Parts: sequence; C-alpha cells; structure tokens
Amino acid sequence: MTRININNQLFCRMTLLGLGSLFLLAFLSPVYGQTLLSPPDDQQKKPFVKQKRDARKSLARITAIRIEGNVRVQDPAILEVMVSKVGHVPSKKKVAADIRAIYSLGYFSDVAVHAERKGQKSSNKGWTLVVKVKEKPAVAKISFQGFDEISTDDVEDKLKVKVNTIIDETLILSDVEMIAKLHKEKGYFLAKGSYELIKKNKHDVELIYKIIPQEKVYIGRVHLVGNQTFSDEFLLSFIQSQPFSHMKALFGQLTYQELSVERDEQLLSYVYQDRGFAEVVVGKTIAALSQDQRFVDLTFQIEEGQRYNWGTIDFSGDLLFDRQYLDNLVTTKGGDYFRISQLQESLKNLGDSYGDLGYAFVDVNPKITFDQGLAEINYSITKGKKVYFGDFRVSGNSKTRDHVILRELKVSAGDLYSRSGLRESQKNLESLGFFERVKFIRKIDKEDDTIIHYTVEVSEKSTGQIQGSLGYTPSGYTDANWFGQGHYEERNQSGRAYHFDTLATYSNPQNYSARIYFSNPRIFDSLWFFSTHLSYRMQNVISLGFDIQEKRMSSAMNMGRKIFEHVRGSFGFEIARTEQSSVLYLSDSLRISGDTIGFSLGLSRRQLNNYIDPTQGTHLALNQTFVGGPLGGDYSYQETELEAIYYHPLLLSENFATHFKLKLVASRLGSYAGSSPPLFKRYRLGGAFNLRGYAPNSITPRFVFWSSPFDYDEMSYYPKGGNRQLVFQGEYYVPLIQQAQMKALFFFDSGRVFDNNQDWTLAGLYSNIGFGVRWVTPMGPLRFEWAFPLKEDGTLGPYRLVFNIGY
Repeated sequence: MTRININNQLFCRMTLLGLGSLFLLAFLSPVYGQTLLSPPDDQQKKPFVKQKRDARKSLARITAIRIEGNVRVQDPAILEVMVSKVGHVPSKKKVAADIRAIYSLGYFSDVAVHAERKGQKSSNKGWTLVVKVKEKPAVAKISFQGFDEISTDDVEDKLKVKVNTIIDETLILSDVEMIAKLHKEKGYFLAKGSYELIKKNKHDVELIYKIIPQEKVYIGRVHLVGNQTFSDEFLLSFIQSQPFSHMKALFGQLTYQELSVERDEQLLSYVYQDRGFAEVVVGKTIAALSQDQRFVDLTFQIEEGQRYNWGTIDFSGDLLFDRQYLDNLVTTKGGDYFRISQLQESLKNLGDSYGDLGYAFVDVNPKITFDQGLAEINYSITKGKKVYFGDFRVSGNSKTRDHVILRELKVSAGDLYSRSGLRESQKNLESLGFFERVKFIRKIDKEDDTIIHYTVEVSEKSTGQIQGSLGYTPSGYTDANWFGQGHYEERNQSGRAYHFDTLATYSNPQNYSARIYFSNPRIFDSLWFFSTHLSYRMQNVISLGFDIQEKRMSSAMNMGRKIFEHVRGSFGFEIARTEQSSVLYLSDSLRISGDTIGFSLGLSRRQLNNYIDPTQGTHLALNQTFVGGPLGGDYSYQETELEAIYYHPLLLSENFATHFKLKLVASRLGSYAGSSPPLFKRYRLGGAFNLRGYAPNSITPRFVFWSSPFDYDEMSYYPKGGNRQLVFQGEYYVPLIQQAQMKALFFFDSGRVFDNNQDWTLAGLYSNIGFGVRWVTPMGPLRFEWAFPLKEDGTLGPYRLVFNIGY
C-alpha cells in the first residue's frame, strides 16, 4: 500500500511540472504560439496577396509573333489556329497547344516554337514568339502507272489531291482507295493501289499513283441455303450475281462486286416479302475465293419464316374520304398473300390523295400485327397542316435557261400544294432529254410553315453532236458504195430548247443532199410551237434497172399548239420543185418536172419518258395533207397517214433494263381536185427505215416498160409504187455495254404496198428478221444491223447490212 501512495504522489508532481513548463514556453514565444494555436487574421493576409499580384504585373508579355520557314502557307492561316496571342503571358502549356494546332493543319513536317526577349531584362520589355515551320513539299505533277483498264481521265476528275497543293497523306490515301474501288467495279477485285513521291526540288514533288489490277475475278458457283418454298432457278432469275458463262458475259456484268452482292441480298429479301414472307431474313453472303483467285463462290443464306396472308384492313385518324374511296386507294386485299409491293403502292396512293388536297406532310403509318398466319393492318393517317407553294428556283443549269425549266412546271407560286402536280412537273422535265437527273428540293419558309419553297436541281447532259464520217455499203444497185456525211445537231440550242439540225451528204456527182431544220417548241414560253426546214437533194430515186436522176428543192413551215394534256394540233405549208431526167425514153406520165404546194393538218398525242431516246410511253399522230388544187402547183393529190409507236420497259434486274418498241404506219394516197397522185409520190418499201431485209424501193407494184418504143425485146418492170402502205416493226433493245451507251437489238419488220385495185389485207406481207447494234458515240448515234428476209417457205434469204448515222 505504501509503494502505491508514493507512486501516485510522484505522478502528480511530474504532471504539475510539465504543465508549468508548457505555460512558460507559450509565454516566452508569442509568435510561435500564435502560429500553432490560432489562424492569421485578414490584416496579416493582405500584404502577401498584394505582393503576388505585383509579381504578375511585372511578368513580360508577348509583344510579337514571327513566323519563319513558310513559303506557300500565309502567316494569317498559322496565327489563326494558335492559342498564344500578342498580349498574352507566354507559357509552356500554350506553346505545346500551338505546336499541336499548327501540326493539325497538315501542311508542315516540323514545327518548333521558342521565345526571344526583346531588349534588356526590365519590366517594361516583352517577348517575341518565334514559330519555325518546315513545309511539306507541294505536288508539282501527278502521274499514273499501271492504268491499263481504266482511263486516267475518269480518275483525274475524282482525285482529291490537285496539282500545286501541299502534300496531304490523308487525301492521298483516300485517292488510292478510290482508285482501287474503281478497278474493283471493273471486276478487278484483288486490285491493289499505292503511291510514290519523287522529289523534284526543295519544295516540289511528283506524285505517282500506282495500281496492280491483278486478274479479273468472276462469279463461280452460286448456292442458296435455306430456301424451301422457291427453287434455286426461280430465285437466281432475280439477282445479278450469276455464274460465269461466255454467253451471259455478252449481256451482263459477271465479275464479282461486293455492292452487287449486297443489292442481291436486298432483292432476295424483297422477292420473299412480296410473296407472303414478311419476316424473311437474308443473312450475310459467304464469299469464297478459289485457289487460282479467278472465281468467287457465293452462298446466300435465307431464313424464310412464316408465310402470311392479309387479314382485316382498317383506317383510322384523319379520314377525309369515305370508306369505299379509301378501299379503292389501297391494293392490299384481305385473303391475298402479304405483298410488300402492294403495301408500298397503297401508301403512295393514300399520300397522293391527301397531298393533292394540300396536305404535304401527311403521315400514313401502317400498323401491322402478325398473328396466326394473318397480317392485320390499320392505316393510321395524320393529315397535318394544309400548305401552299412558295418560290421556285433552279440550280445546276449552266446551259439551259431558267425559264425553259420553269415553264415545264405544272404548279406555280401561291398554288395549293399538289403532289401529283410535282410529279407531272418532274416527268415533263425528264422527257425533254436535256438532263441526266432532275430533283425537287423543298424548304419550309422560315416565317410561315404553311409555305414550301422549291429548288429544281438538274444535272445537264450533252444534247448536241457534230460529226464527219465516211461509210461503205458492201452491196447495192448503184455504183455509189462509198459516201461521206457531215452533220451538226443541237436539241437545246442556246439553252432555249431550240432544235437546230443541219446535214450534208455526198456519194458522187449524182448523189448528194443538204438540209437545214429549226424548231421552237414554246414560242415566247407559250403553248404554241413552230418549225421550218429547207432542203436540196440530188439522187437516183429508183434504182431497179433505171438510171433516173431527181433534183428536189423544198421548203416547209409548221405551226401548232397544245390543245390539252399531251395532245397537240398543227398546220403547215410546203413548197417543193422536183425535176427528173433519164437517158432512157420516158413518156410524159413518167417524167416528173414541176412544183408541188401543200397544206397539212395534224393531230398528235405524245407521252414519252424521253423525247430523244425514249424507253417508255406512247406516240400517236394523224396527218392529212392536201397538195395542189386551189393552192396551185403542177400536181394535185391528198395523203392520209397514221403513225402509232409504243415503248414498254422490261426491267430484268436493277441494273439491266431492256425495252420493247412497237411501231405501226398506215398511209393512203387519194385523188384531189380531179387529179391522181403522181408516180414519184407513190409508195415503195425496202431499205434502212422500214423493211431492212430488202433493197430500197424494191417492194412495190410494177408494170412492163420497154427501154425503146422500137425495141420490144428489151423489156423491164417499172416500180410504179402503190397508193397505200402498211408497215409494222417490232424491236427489242438489250444493254450491251452500258458505260459506252451501246445496245443490242433484235427486230422484226413486216409490210406491204397496195395498188389501186387491191384491198387492205394482211395476206402477202413481206417480212424480215435481224439483229444489230445501236451505239451512241460523240459523233452521233450509229446503227449497224443485219437483216434476213423471210421467204414464203419460212427459210431465210441472204442478209443485208444496214449502216446509218442517227436514230
């Protein structure tokens, strides 16, 4: 117990001693105690902050920025991207940002930045920031190596790198990729592109694009996996990716192309969706390259899914028409197979009906429910606001005048919006044949959302041709086998849609001609049109054993007006003088020398997708001509002519469009003012423009003719011609080389000439079949055709070669 008490007393004493020492230390060191035990007050902080601000003010700033080493890139372009500016305090962080920004311009291979002190080290002097750059060389010349399969002219137009620009590796690599892609589109799937830079001097290099085309890669075998409902043959007939064969290579592109395969995947999906399989899935096609790297085997993967029929069909929302009218607009019918094409057509019809009432933004939402093999559909319609047309502008036309384009529009500013009016306007512009593409771009007015402004964007194409040519006819009934021709034609003269055509031909001193033609389809932008022509011709008119020279000069004028949609009426005058001569004895009834003055009336309906080279539409024309009589002249007769042409497209695949052309011509000559038609006007068939398998003017009624009135042994048959003719032509066009605008055609001609005492009949028609090539060249369209006459026993006669320049 005693030990414990002693220890407690000792502990207490030691504690008192420690507290006393601490108190004494705090008393003798007030500052130290304050630092440890109490924070400084505001009065103690202020001198420190003021000192820091004064130090900042004393730092030198950037007073100038100097750029060194730049030759082509101007100083402002560099200063624009820099973070450091005059007046700033220089810092390492800003300088690093400056270097990165200057590098990002892509013009320099080296960038360095340092600061130089201006004057003595004093507070009122600043820094000069020096930016030293080393420019990349510029492209002085662009060359190509290995471009045997693709024209360098086509490549140069697409290059992003241009001569006299600074090297940009990103753009060069983009061009290399583009070049390789062009070769792949030509079938060189393994083509490899590269580039090389050759230094010319300190600042210039030559850029060489290189290509190694390799061999063309064709489509080998094509497999379909998963198709249970439809056969391989049926599905393959829809796609472009076809196994290689020499016969198919004549009519389509058989080289392997990834884009074509992707389109075929979409097409297979569409084929199924248009036959009830709404949920079909066509997976990624497997492409396997053969060991010799010449063929790619394709495997299309198909998951058909369930087949559906249309169930109930209903409408909801803003219904502006009665139920019967709406049912007539849609082509989806209950009980039929689900067809995506019917759904698309129904949506178009509903949208057009509301669009023609001014509802440009109508929303037709097809809500489809698939259940137990039925596709129940509800067309939910939200009509939106009624809108009006605002301004119409034109862009993309460097040649065609604005008013030529705007006058073809079926709508105008201030009109209630009409979707069908816009569609008809686009058809009118496309049918002119002046443009590769016509597009309507709409823009809502900024102040009034019920007004829509439109820009008509066009892409023009060549509408003229100038040519000089020589030709040779390997067979014929005259000695004029060689011929020359000069031709100039412009269908959009001066950008005003004037059609100007002049032609001159020469074969020999007895065969030559000249013609000038001009037409204005819209006089002062009105519905009236005008045309005129002048011609002079010297030729052997009839060549079946006779040497008859004819000289003919003519002048004609024609005017007309659009009566209503696609229908035009016209009237015209023609004056001609014809003179014939022959070394043979000809009676007065056979010898022609006189004037003809004619008046004509016409009615036509033309609705074509392209007036220059149509592939779809119809053309009907009925003309009645009166010659002589009260008009004067040496001959009197009348002529009635009917012409009907029908074009029908046949789309075999997305990129393989063919079309049919059917043409019928029926003509009749009759007496007028007590006179009969002269012999020179009567009809004779045969030649390049009707029955191609027969000699010119060889299909005709004839009568016996003696060369001399005193020599009955030398008897000939004079082709007197008929007073009626009937011609039927059928042509089928197939793309041959689309890039070169070359087409193959197969044709059938049939016709006959009837004499005065013969009735109209289809018996005894002359016919021929044949094939040929139509090639649109810079000199103009060329025709090469081989025609075989059909004999009465069904066999083919010897062919005749037809060569002509023009459609």
